[in-house]
Amino acid sequence: MKYAKEKHSYTDRTGNLTNSISYAIVRNKKLEYFSGENQPNNEGAKASLKVAMQMANSLPDAFSLIIVAGMNYAAYVEAKGYNVILPAELKAKKDFPAAMNQLMAKAKSKANELFGGVL
Repeated sequence: MKYAKEKHSYTDRTGNLTNSISYAIVRNKKLEYFSGENQPNNEGAKASLKVAMQMANSLPDAFSLIIVAGMNYAAYVEAKGYNVILPAELKAKKDFPAAMNQLMAKAKSKANELFGGVL
């Protein structure tokens, strides 16, 4: 989300739109991690959490990554040609497979270390 927050092309007068850009890791419709947790009294983060929870409820029972701009006018701003979250979404889709492969390799290595080469 740092990428989206740094690369936006709109003027953010209140900070709410930028602060509403977050992501969540979902497992079986439950938020396991939400990136806006460190901003509990922020209007943008609250809106983002609400949208992420709604999206999580509509997902299948599996792991998912949600990227969200929670303010209700985010789509309008992006439709006007400004970068809100689309560049970050495209970057995440590109980078995610390699990041998961790296994580799986580390997990496999650690499992082999702990359990004596069972994998």
